[in-house]
Amino acid sequence: MAPCLLYPTGMSRSSRKMLQLLEVQYGVDRGFTEHLAPLLERFAASEPSAEEWDHLVKGLVAAYRACQRRGAEPQDEVKVLAGDVASELQKIEESLKVLGVYLMRIQQRLSGDAPGPLLH
Repeated sequence: MAPCLLYPTGMSRSSRKMLQLLEVQYGVDRGFTEHLAPLLERFAASEPSAEEWDHLVKGLVAAYRACQRRGAEPQDEVKVLAGDVASELQKIEESLKVLGVYLMRIQQRLSGDAPGPLLH
């Protein structure tokens, strides 16, 4: 089956490249990859390294192949996988926000802008 190279408008170049890679190099069916666009867009927004992209691609290919072996509908597995990844990305985002607050506090203390100790 020849891959369909038409992807949603506004999709980042890296996401389109990953969809093409999954379809052309790994033989992942278009019915499986068409559900990955939101996941890949969110992942791309986190500016992952090449190694992180590689891990994601390998995980998606493994999920696709597991669906084929079990006879499950690929769309259902993708939805579960996408939900899990989105949940993990949300946890990372929240952790980064907390880390950012701590770093701001450290910066304030180092620059002397921090309020003095709380007196009761």
